[in-house]
Parts: sequence; structure tokens; C-alpha cells
Amino acid sequence: MNLERGHFEQWLRLFVETVDEHFVGLKANEAKERAYRIARNFMINLQLLSLE
Repeated sequence: MNLERGHFEQWLRLFVETVDEHFVGLKANEAKERAYRIARNFMINLQLLSLE
């Protein structure tokens, strides 16, 4: 796959926008936090983000 950091940033932006449009509260915040962790882990595993 030819994934770049921008792909994850776009996915994350769209995910957060969608959650914000349809949901509020603790579960919505948990979903967004989980999405941030997923994007971060993918970028680290694909060496698009360093651990520093």
C-alpha cells in the first residue's frame, strides 16, 4: 500500500467530523480518542511517525 501520513490525517478528520455531527457525550469522546490511537499506531507501524 502506498499510504502516507496525509491519508491518516484525512481519515481522522472525517471520522471526527462525522462523530461530532451525530453524537455527543462520553461515548463520542471515547470513539474519537480511540480513532486517534488507531491512526497513531498505524503511522508508527508504517514508519510515518516516530516515537520521539
